[in-house]
Amino acid sequence: MNSQIRLPGLRSSRRFRGRQDALRATDHNDFEACVFKTCKTTLAFVLLAGFLTGCGTAPGPMNNEAVRGGDSSTVEAQRESPGPNRTDRVLFVGNSLTYYGNVPAVFSALAGASGKPVVSDMIVAGGATLTERVADGSVARALDEKQYSALVVQERGGALMCTFGPDSCVQSREAVEALAVLARNKGVDIVLMGTYQSHPAASRRLVEAESSAAAEAGIGYIEVSGNLQRLTETLPELAWFADDGVHPGKHLALLNAILVHQALLGSFPAPQAITVRAPIYGNNTGLTKALRQSDAPPPREDTPNEVHYSFETMKKLIEVIDAETGG
Repeated sequence: MNSQIRLPGLRSSRRFRGRQDALRATDHNDFEACVFKTCKTTLAFVLLAGFLTGCGTAPGPMNNEAVRGGDSSTVEAQRESPGPNRTDRVLFVGNSLTYYGNVPAVFSALAGASGKPVVSDMIVAGGATLTERVADGSVARALDEKQYSALVVQERGGALMCTFGPDSCVQSREAVEALAVLARNKGVDIVLMGTYQSHPAASRRLVEAESSAAAEAGIGYIEVSGNLQRLTETLPELAWFADDGVHPGKHLALLNAILVHQALLGSFPAPQAITVRAPIYGNNTGLTKALRQSDAPPPREDTPNEVHYSFETMKKLIEVIDAETGG
């Protein structure tokens, strides 16, 4: 391992197979909202490909902060510092499903509040595929430049189930395998974070395809779809989707971060109120595929700079997930 602290829970990420009758995988702005809201019982799960665009980067961190529920104490997410007590660093590689709501920054806030500070970097772009990241060498360069404990990769929604043509799933599997080999050669743990589908049959195909690709590559898999369906049924009042009805909303970003916390750190975060002080990305982000820290100042000045999650919401989400997976 490059880092001095091993993230112990990575291999347990396979446990998130769960019920496989959940929601959808998409990564574009112009996809019809009917996939989730009005398509009813058809099997119209072939998604249209669309892409988010952006540009620019900016250096320098912002602070993450976690406030424990039930008291007024504040837990500051620690920044990386030299020496034996340095924090772990995790690299997220993905697309708009990854940066909507800034999943990497939410994960860092949860980890810091758990007493396990982690700095999260990301290589993300709208509509991006893992094949593109293998081809451009950006992940390899990042692993050369910095000492990472873990690599979290998320494919473009639907790519692993051949949504974008018969070659897309083959290329996607090859990319997952290539990234797995790259990570292992660098002594870095790697996990595939899943996406989501609306139609139950499509969701089953998606989970089977994603889990199979992870198993073939010998890496962990975080299943999102089943957990998302259970939570939308149990807590329909939460903001699961963005205004477009497709991309992750505030609470889906939190769900993803909780699942990553369990996979990488070996446990769910303790329920508490969390304020994440970092860019909260949505549409028109200005992001490019350039490597950046998740809490670095955003390319666009009008990007929201914090999001708050209540103790009650955290508690409810974790209870529902824990009840299904057995903790």
